Amino acid sequence: NGMDDKSDIINNEIDFSEEVEASFSAADWLRKILFKWN
Repeated sequence: NGMDDKSDIINNEIDFSEEVEASFSAADWLRKILFKWN
């Protein structure tokens, strides 16, 4: 069924964007700690 394939692709894109957001927030957190100690 083509509809199922389409929803799988959309779900994968959503998962990917959440991972990207999580990695950005982790980088932000690391940057704050590094600046705090320097």
